[in-house]
Amino acid sequence: MTPLNRDELLQRIQRRLALLRDYPPLARRRGWEGDVHLTFRVTEHGAINAVRVALSSGFKLLDDNAVYALKQIRDLVAGEEIIDQSHDLSLAVRYRLIDG
Repeated sequence: MTPLNRDELLQRIQRRLALLRDYPPLARRRGWEGDVHLTFRVTEHGAINAVRVALSSGFKLLDDNAVYALKQIRDLVAGEEIIDQSHDLSLAVRYRLIDG
């Protein structure tokens, strides 16, 4: 079996994050939007740790929500899958209100 690499991990994390993340109701009511840039480490065992906000959205509520959602991701590897090594990764979590 081929180990999961950096790009595969990031894609898997982004898909799971899209399912776990919600838009905080207060932020929605107030019309807050922004991008939260996160950095974090994925260990060779699939654990996500060392999560931090590298660049704030400008709204603590959105920043905290993005960090919380990322920390909720579990089971990055399934069955016989393995990760080739620990990876330091980053991604942007977008919060956008859509009209209509």
